[in-house]
Amino acid sequence: MANAQPAENCTTNAGVVYRGLHNRVVLFRTRHFTVVNFGLLVGLAGVVLAWVSTARLSAVGFSAASYAPFLFLVIPLLIVAGSRLLEVLVNWKEVLRNPGEKLLETGFTFQGGLILSAFGVLGFALLSGRNVLVLFDAFVLAIPLGHAIGRLGCHTYGCCHGRPTSSKLALTYDTPLSKASWSSGLQGVPLHPTQAYSAVGNLLIFVLLNGVAVAGPLHAGILSGLYLVVDSSARFGMEFLRWPKRTESQLLKPFQWVSLSFVLAGVVMLALAPSMPSVDFSRLGDFGAELVGALMLAPWFAVCFLVLFVCFGIHGPRVGRLR
Repeated sequence: MANAQPAENCTTNAGVVYRGLHNRVVLFRTRHFTVVNFGLLVGLAGVVLAWVSTARLSAVGFSAASYAPFLFLVIPLLIVAGSRLLEVLVNWKEVLRNPGEKLLETGFTFQGGLILSAFGVLGFALLSGRNVLVLFDAFVLAIPLGHAIGRLGCHTYGCCHGRPTSSKLALTYDTPLSKASWSSGLQGVPLHPTQAYSAVGNLLIFVLLNGVAVAGPLHAGILSGLYLVVDSSARFGMEFLRWPKRTESQLLKPFQWVSLSFVLAGVVMLALAPSMPSVDFSRLGDFGAELVGALMLAPWFAVCFLVLFVCFGIHGPRVGRLR
């Protein structure tokens, strides 16, 4: 990584100004820290997820207000911790070779955040006597929408980008502030816009799951199992388009193995679902009213936003570094 990075929106040697949302890395910066648009969009994604899932929980008789600190503070912190931990584990060889350098780099994974937050929900269900599959179902009706917004954050930051391509859909990261430039060395190279592919895919999954939910009462776990199978299958396939390439020593890339484990978990949930109680998310009128009612928790949504914004959006003087 270079020791210094130029200001964003400067011109290249050819006099061309960086353009496009994907070249808008920095929201603002001071002498001591940099705030990236990724944090702003992930924070917004968290608010949308919290709002929609709160309404879904309320529709099945769960009072989110009674558990606000857990839902809007603890779970976001688990998302941050899990997403960072899996990133470190996947890149453990590089971390061991140069821990002082690698641990100060920013890097997160959606799958890690999903895993640790799921364990948090499981622990909460055990302590409160709630059916964990009902809670999971309520959350997965919102997660794809939040994930789609979060992928727009990846789009601005240049992480999770695709492999070089000649496709007409390709985009080029021209700014050296993009992670595609300073981490992958692909500045100026046309790449698959895998973040945009993922955003569109998540919107389709959101429509699919909510369409299934509208159909009528379902056994608890069906929505969660369906989400894991469909989303993880899509992620498995997306890895073939994402950078870096699979090495010759790898049968599959690390996140493809994680995706396969998620698919297996989803299949198990679908198999167990017929023995579970039914849950009804089909009443759209009630859902609309619950969305309005959930706005009373706006201060807690702000807490959720701040946690995610600070943890994902604030870097040191250089982009991609904590200091």
